[in-house]
Amino acid sequence: MFHNRVKWYLNFRHLITRRIFQNWWEMIKIGVAGGLMLFFTMVTFMISVFLSQVRGRVTVEVITISLNYYCLSISAAAAIAFTSVIQIGNALGSKDVAKIRYQMNLSAINLVAERIIFLVIMFLTRRWYYGLLTQDTAVITSLMESGYVYAVMITLNSIQELLANGILFTFGKASLISILSVSCACFVGLPVMFILVFTTEINAAAFFFAMIAEQGVAIVVSGVVISRFDLSEEIEECAARLEREAARPTPTETDELVISNPTNSNQ
Repeated sequence: MFHNRVKWYLNFRHLITRRIFQNWWEMIKIGVAGGLMLFFTMVTFMISVFLSQVRGRVTVEVITISLNYYCLSISAAAAIAFTSVIQIGNALGSKDVAKIRYQMNLSAINLVAERIIFLVIMFLTRRWYYGLLTQDTAVITSLMESGYVYAVMITLNSIQELLANGILFTFGKASLISILSVSCACFVGLPVMFILVFTTEINAAAFFFAMIAEQGVAIVVSGVVISRFDLSEEIEECAARLEREAARPTPTETDELVISNPTNSNQ
């Protein structure tokens, strides 16, 4: 057992080389892009919960229950976005412009179909679902009254999920997604939320309108960027990125010898 532990330590020690960290920046950049988008959306919701205390207990409960529906909604939208990454990525690899456009259009059609189904189910079952979470008639009434505004909000959020993490992400625009997520949340969503909360009397809908403004700006910017894509240039850039990645040495090229016979490295 002691010999096995020594062998494991030697293998692990030789795998921790400078080259193992060389691709970490790309991994971090890609992860941060999607992470920031979700993070700032959740931060907006958390600030909504905090600020809703200004409007009383009913508004606090409405925002908290709405967060449950949001989690269901974003899960479905994220699934379509992830599928789009694979399908559009495969089309990029084939270097076929027509196939890329087809996959982008198909992703949009899938999202529309999913939103229609989700919203129909939501409106048919919302009173039953709200009843599972609260027995307060005032809260249920407020949820029902703000339902249409909330439906617009989660629909816009799903559209931006597809545009950002489904399309822009596939074309290597991770930095743009990060900048857009931070900018829209800090300079659009949160300011609008504070203005509406302290200057109007629309209660829970104020928070949903703020998120609509945030997602609306993000969708417009993302849509403009995507509409200006030159797919032929994007294909060339994609091929160039793949060539750069292929040219980088990987830690396993030489460390396989160490794994098979770690004692040779000490000689």
